[in-house]
Amino acid sequence: MPSAGSKKTNSIYIFYTSDVHCGVDDNLGFAKLKALVNETKAEHENTVLVDLGDYLQGGTLGSLTRGSAVIELMNAKEYDIATIGNHDFDFGTARLGELMEAAQFDITLCNAEYTGSGKNIFADVPPYIIKDFDGVKVAFIGVLTPGVIVSSTPAYFQEDGLYVYDFAYSDDGMKLAETVQAAVDAARKEKADHVILLSHLGSIEPMAPNDAISLIHRTRGIDAVLDGHSHSVIIGDSYPNADGEDVLLTSVGTQMQNAGELIIHDDGTIDSLLISEYDHEDKEMRKAIDQANSKLEDILSREAGHLDFDLPITDDDGIRIVRSRESTAANFAADSFRHTGDADAAVINGGGVRVTMEKGPVTYGDLVQLMPFGNYLCTKECTGQEILDALEFGARETQAITAFDGNAVGEFGGFMQVSGLKYTMNYHV
Repeated sequence: MPSAGSKKTNSIYIFYTSDVHCGVDDNLGFAKLKALVNETKAEHENTVLVDLGDYLQGGTLGSLTRGSAVIELMNAKEYDIATIGNHDFDFGTARLGELMEAAQFDITLCNAEYTGSGKNIFADVPPYIIKDFDGVKVAFIGVLTPGVIVSSTPAYFQEDGLYVYDFAYSDDGMKLAETVQAAVDAARKEKADHVILLSHLGSIEPMAPNDAISLIHRTRGIDAVLDGHSHSVIIGDSYPNADGEDVLLTSVGTQMQNAGELIIHDDGTIDSLLISEYDHEDKEMRKAIDQANSKLEDILSREAGHLDFDLPITDDDGIRIVRSRESTAANFAADSFRHTGDADAAVINGGGVRVTMEKGPVTYGDLVQLMPFGNYLCTKECTGQEILDALEFGARETQAITAFDGNAVGEFGGFMQVSGLKYTMNYHV
């Protein structure tokens, strides 16, 4: 961060956000970050702001405007570049295409392949963007988790029942590595001095081998990976690439709990740091956020019911059990699905139930926060085997132990919360 009277240098300052999930006013927030970015630009012309995906969905601001309010605020915040996250598809592929056209910042993605006969929303999206900072060229390459096809809604990637989008998935992760390497090589051929990956891959074991760490090991020519998707908080770790050279990996968490700052120094060395607080806000950004929130207030403040007790998604120790155990908040959600759908049973994935419902009046806004994603309720006839298969798939990561060192164990967003049926999980040690 700049200090008063600091000397201008040719260093390059890259600020980055990730997995904002509509949390534009949470934690550090957009208004404080814009003040910081603007003040850095006043001291250092070579300053950019990028995002690593999952900005459109995850809160009422996105759900009730189908993403448009978020894009408007990102435009106001003057992002330079962004890539795409899996939840950015939650309003459908066509809607994402509309929002990309409304964006006043560049979008990059290197691993989207389209084989259909309709409209390819990524047809004009480049695999990388090169920016020239006083003669120093920096390439920004966007990459999305290949698992998006199953972590979002599969039908969004199909035409006439056939998949027409592919994001370089393979069981061993090599297709992703080869795709990214091709983009790196092309950027280097255009004389890029530095290559920065804008990654929505994640860096935890369940995402391997199509994760950021595995990708670093299998590629060469990348200087730093700014990573999202797994909501990890990483100031700056180093991992060897295919040539044994260290590559920096950093991640900011979620909902603006941190913003990242990557500095490419005059001598070519790279440092990173995380910023969780700043002492003042940008007034225009604050005004834009307040105006966006006020438009939703009339709808969100309407009372929908009353609770006599809390409906949590965590246990008494604060461990998030909704993705591995029965949860009263998820029971409520599944019961509402069964009632509304007039069905014998209902299932909802635990990863779609996001907050604890507190006792007292319940507003429409509370319900949207509980299940913020843009899914559609549907009913269908199922065989007993199909139901069993779904339950077994959802429970495959669950372990007998609930927590270790204060963290949840065996979490899986596809864990099945149910209504109208009961099931028992048998743990094999």
